[in-house]
Amino acid sequence: MPHELSNVLVLPHVLQFNAPEAHVIYAQIEADAFPERPTIAGTEAPCEMLISLPQMPVRNLKMPCRVRVVGLPGEAPWGMAGDTML
Repeated sequence: MPHELSNVLVLPHVLQFNAPEAHVIYAQIEADAFPERPTIAGTEAPCEMLISLPQMPVRNLKMPCRVRVVGLPGEAPWGMAGDTML
């Protein structure tokens, strides 16, 4: 599976899982990546924006972005999660 597809399918879930502990860092990453956006108070909205970014192009193209829709074997997401975090 291409690494990009792995990121699209798994990265948002990994980010969401880690968000309770990493929301401040995620908000800073989002602000640094998009300095042209107005600053949003707090960390929740920027954190959610960062989590949603990997899937935006796929959703805009109306491509499947869920593991079960793509038809991967049941254990595939575990390996993909590890690959995505590399």
